[in-house]
Amino acid sequence: MSYELDMKEIERQAYMSYSEDGLVDIAIGFVIMAWGLLLVMEPTGLIVLLGPLGMGIWYLGKRFITVPRIGTIDPSPKMERRLRNLAIFLLLLGLIAFAGILISRIFGSAFTADHSLGILGLVLAAGVAVLAYLFNASRLYVYAVILFVTFAGGEILAGTVTNFDAFASSVIIGGGLILISGIVVLLRFMRKYPRPELEA
Repeated sequence: MSYELDMKEIERQAYMSYSEDGLVDIAIGFVIMAWGLLLVMEPTGLIVLLGPLGMGIWYLGKRFITVPRIGTIDPSPKMERRLRNLAIFLLLLGLIAFAGILISRIFGSAFTADHSLGILGLVLAAGVAVLAYLFNASRLYVYAVILFVTFAGGEILAGTVTNFDAFASSVIIGGGLILISGIVVLLRFMRKYPRPELEA
């Protein structure tokens, strides 16, 4: 029993180290902030590229920054199941939210239609909160709150402020805060785990 608990703690610590590079933070912050900027500049068709760009930032960062410093981590079967369940949960959550908003648009549910952006923020916040739980990264809970406040608050402000795009500005600020935080976390990670010198 003690051995099993020790192995669980080792795995937990390994994933904490692997997730403290700030790359998830940077990817989330970049996608959210870039989305807000695109809303202002109005080439909204480019929004579909943000997801792949965010994944690209995460993947390249892992490959060229994280792995050379702390190596790779092979997830245990239990962790693989948790990651798979997370992906399924996020997919279902997104589909439910999309279906709810679509139905409200078609059948005229005033509350859902009027608060669709706040609902989207709630879905994003829930996804980030699940990530926080999975990787035991408490800072991600803060990001979840920022995302919800950003979307819900921006939607409320958009109904009262008319001289500029209050929602887009709120999204840019929220994404920027997460991005800056991620950069700080990444710099700390790089100082804590310097890149090993190659032997001549």
